[in-house]
Amino acid sequence: MAETKVVCGIDLAQASLVACLLKTEPDERATKEWRTFAMTHADLQQLKDWLVAEGCQKAGMEATGVYWKPVHQILEGTLKVIVGNAAHMKGLKGRKTDKIDAEWIARKVRDDEIIPSFIPDEAVRELRGLHRLRWSVMKTRTQIRLAVQKMLHAAGIPLANCFEDLFGVSGMGILQALAAGEPVLDRLDELVKGKSRDQLAPIRLALEVPLNATQRWELKFQLDRMARVDEDLAKVEQEMEPRLVPFEKTRLGLITTPGIGRDSAGFILAEIGTDLSEFPTGDHFAVCRMGDDLGFKSSTLLAPNTIIEHILPQYRRIIGLVHSAGKPFLLHSCGKIFAVMEEIVAAGIDAKHSNEDQIAPFAQWIERYNDRIGLFGGIDVDLLCRNDPRTVYEEVLLRGTEYRRQAKGFALGSGNSIPHYVPVDSYLAMIEAAREIRRREEN
Repeated sequence: MAETKVVCGIDLAQASLVACLLKTEPDERATKEWRTFAMTHADLQQLKDWLVAEGCQKAGMEATGVYWKPVHQILEGTLKVIVGNAAHMKGLKGRKTDKIDAEWIARKVRDDEIIPSFIPDEAVRELRGLHRLRWSVMKTRTQIRLAVQKMLHAAGIPLANCFEDLFGVSGMGILQALAAGEPVLDRLDELVKGKSRDQLAPIRLALEVPLNATQRWELKFQLDRMARVDEDLAKVEQEMEPRLVPFEKTRLGLITTPGIGRDSAGFILAEIGTDLSEFPTGDHFAVCRMGDDLGFKSSTLLAPNTIIEHILPQYRRIIGLVHSAGKPFLLHSCGKIFAVMEEIVAAGIDAKHSNEDQIAPFAQWIERYNDRIGLFGGIDVDLLCRNDPRTVYEEVLLRGTEYRRQAKGFALGSGNSIPHYVPVDSYLAMIEAAREIRRREEN
């Protein structure tokens, strides 16, 4: 005998939510009830109690910012909770108010028309949060290191050119001595160790220019910051390791895959967990995107031959695995890497991001590689910041249409991210221009 379907649609905002309880009888008669709840634990508990008392089987909501997380957390385990991808749900038209939105979501939940986002269990979510925090701390450390190298180059001390890793034992010893105002040249035999001693002569030449008092202060300031960040990183990793213990067997299995180390294995587990029933086939993974910054604004981070001999063989192994699964491989690499770009293309990448205007005009990337790989970018943040929305729209429409025509594959984008200072209206104008390009292609 058919049963009454009882579902709930939830429209989220920062301070409150509107829930629509939709009951549909076997003869398709439907009744609706709306209630508003504050985004406090007490009110969310009342939401849960109400849904349980009414026999609600499923509840759905958009993945809006982080607002969905406390709602999901309190309902999880009590009824089926569907969190729909916001971009997908906004593509389904017809909503105007919070109450109408909530009812619209309820109907989509009842009719199984919402594509659910992947939300792992609580243990994996905690691990994911720590892994992303670790990534953020590591990014901060990288920014500090780049600031140190930039300051030294500006001071006429190209010390980074003398070391494979300026922040290894020998490099750090020299940096600390420089910051302290010590006679570094007199201590080189003591400070430079291991293979770095092969570079003693270039190191001496690099250190001929002394730092002034302000530069020494800045260097010490950055080294102190780096030490604090290293301590923070150790704390995050210490907190993270016990949470990896239940996944250790799987992590060890992942490490046996060429190109995947201990950190990468932990990252994979944190992002997708171990229950792959959420991904029944390989088609649930669209692309393999690997981030590996290989360049500064002016040159490659390492000597081109070092990249070609020691890094690209690992790329080829990973790319081979991705291609064997029938998936494309996207490389993200910042910096001026033209010196090794032909070898990278030959390694088998399918697309490259990001192709920054400050390295070379995007037209150059198109001209050099458009017939072999897909390219991302084409819209500089400066364009978004300096122009009114109408100009942005027209320029993006013009450039995007031309790049799509020229390139083997082109995805419109603006650098690595949209900074906070980009005017919202200009950003939206860029998005609307991209949509117009797509509409024209589909007609």
